[in-house]
Amino acid sequence: MVDLEGRMIDADNILVESSRRHVHLTQEHVEVLFGPGYTLNQLPEGGLSQPRQYAAEETVKLRYGANVMDNVRVLGGPRGISQVELTTDDARNLGYDDFTHMYALSGADLSKTPGIYIVGPYGEVKLDSNAFIAIPHLHIAIPDAEIIGVTNGQIIAFEYDGKIKDGIRVRIGDPEDVGLSIHIDNVEAKDLGMAYKDDQKKVIKHYCRLVFPTA
Repeated sequence: MVDLEGRMIDADNILVESSRRHVHLTQEHVEVLFGPGYTLNQLPEGGLSQPRQYAAEETVKLRYGANVMDNVRVLGGPRGISQVELTTDDARNLGYDDFTHMYALSGADLSKTPGIYIVGPYGEVKLDSNAFIAIPHLHIAIPDAEIIGVTNGQIIAFEYDGKIKDGIRVRIGDPEDVGLSIHIDNVEAKDLGMAYKDDQKKVIKHYCRLVFPTA
């Protein structure tokens, strides 16, 4: 437990959230997919660790070439850009054969990532890029990062049930925009022996111990 000026961070008890494939949408694309004036609806237990973010009731289809993936959860609220986050298994099943430019972070430069179609009950959206596999990452606010001594972009690890997960990218943000948590996908969670939800309707929370620094 580290305490600095009243802020307490327990580096041995950090929230880990895992997710399956999902999409983030602009309000414009929400209306293209679901109809004019449409707004997303939050699931009853769909609250996420990041402020103003939630699992929505709505789902869409993904299409890449001849391959289609059904019942893909939309996460709200509306974003500045639309994007599709996949696991490696998802990307393989959709037919992507080159993962070179698919590993990225949400909110980073996604211009080199491949495209995809998002299909809703009202219409469809073609993305020329922004389909990607999310790099595992730690969300942490500026003052909390100062407390535990990590820097933006640093690569750390965590320990869960005696297993080490490396390659966690530190993402530092303003306190009003960031909730302290590590984000991994369901494939990574399964490898660690974590229970996970396969429908993204409710987050299962796990807690881990930070291990840093790593090379």
